[in-house]
Amino acid sequence: MSLNQLPNTYDGAYHLGVLEHFAPDDIARILANLRAVVRPGGKMVIFWPLASAPSVMVLGAWHWLINCGAKDAVELHPPEVSLIHSREEAERIIRSGGWEVLTYSVSPADLFIQAVIVCE
Repeated sequence: MSLNQLPNTYDGAYHLGVLEHFAPDDIARILANLRAVVRPGGKMVIFWPLASAPSVMVLGAWHWLINCGAKDAVELHPPEVSLIHSREEAERIIRSGGWEVLTYSVSPADLFIQAVIVCE
């Protein structure tokens, strides 16, 4: 069964550690498909890591250390090709998928690791 066979089926959707692994054009398609299956007025919550996040710097340092002089590179996780640099960037990508940003929050509560974005 494809997503197109499920129009307006769900009240909402969420992403935790997903979108940063896709290119912006792919993200737009993912969000558009979700838009088709989430009912009008439904919400989507995205936890999107920031390019400036302390975790990104720590993992970058780890990658450098474990791969320094290594013959075969070791990766601890899939490439993060779309870490967020600004609210404007996130809004542009999200709008391209047919959603509107209701709230965008970056907080010391999670050490400034991710933006928490609520969309409709």
